[in-house]
Amino acid sequence: MDKKIKILINIAYYAAIAGIIFLLLKYLFPVVLPFIVAFIIAAAARKAAKGIHRRVPINMKILSIFFTVIIYLLFLTVIIFVGSKTIPAVGNFIAEFPRIYRTEIIPLIDMMSEKLERILAQADPILVDTVDQGIKQVTQDINQTITSISMNMVMVISELAMNIPSMVVVIVVTVISSFFFVLDYGKMKAFFHKVIPEKKISFFRNVKIYGLNTLKIYIRSYSLLMMLTFTELLIGFLILNIPYPGWIALAIAIFDILPILGTGGILLPWSAILCFLANYSLAAGILILYIVITVIRNILEPKIVGKQMGLHPLATLISLYIGLKLFGLAGLVLFPTTLSVLAGMEREGALHFPWMEKKVQKDV
Repeated sequence: MDKKIKILINIAYYAAIAGIIFLLLKYLFPVVLPFIVAFIIAAAARKAAKGIHRRVPINMKILSIFFTVIIYLLFLTVIIFVGSKTIPAVGNFIAEFPRIYRTEIIPLIDMMSEKLERILAQADPILVDTVDQGIKQVTQDINQTITSISMNMVMVISELAMNIPSMVVVIVVTVISSFFFVLDYGKMKAFFHKVIPEKKISFFRNVKIYGLNTLKIYIRSYSLLMMLTFTELLIGFLILNIPYPGWIALAIAIFDILPILGTGGILLPWSAILCFLANYSLAAGILILYIVITVIRNILEPKIVGKQMGLHPLATLISLYIGLKLFGLAGLVLFPTTLSVLAGMEREGALHFPWMEKKVQKDV
């Protein structure tokens, strides 16, 4: 009975910790996010300043402020560059979409329905009528979806416009906080060393080390995979004479890097539509391109990512699903990363799970 009570107490204890962590991430994290970002920027600026300070005898605070300004200038340059390329393209697409829908999508749907009706011409008339009604319903649904998307886009734009003041406040708070962190970094570090026990400081130091290593692995590995996929798609599209090969390859490569999704989500339906439209050569080319990309990806991804992350595929899938359900797209990245950090710390002995220690002792 005592063992069962201890087990229930342990379960309740860890469940309470998990609940507190969930509430903190769900409600407190968005509030303190500007300060977290500011601290990360300040830490990066101080690290760069340290590297220069070892070689050049310049005041550390001046160097830190200088690199903080450089970081923000880089952010601003990237935002201006991406915005100057993206906003006009999105605006042109929104302006041209009604014409594209009228001149491209509707004729394609009509062509597909006529072809399907010819195939079923010798079949049961009831079946033909059913298919015809289904096509009309699909067309109607597409019209309603496009109307809904247009209304949602207007709502999103209006919400963004309404949120501009709060976004400006967040940006200003982040920038000012980062400079305060840079100027008083040493004092804050000394304060936390006094308040937090040494064991906890060691724990957070290990979390930082393993977290940064995991983040580096993610960025390096998936950037390489994304570049590889983009190159394969670009070469394939050039061979197949696909218009705008670079932009389409880039869009599919970005789509492919998103969790759970992949190139098959675009290339397979594309190939199926081309096959239905009797463009068998292009359909076969797209399908072969998909097979080549998938084979190369399955060969290289485990070598590039799998062993470095140290996670079982089932554990990765569970963490992705739970992260998506609890925190949306952010959870898709945060949950697997956190799980990988904890697993790495446990393997290196920097993190101990009491129930695992008891099990090991019992087995021994």
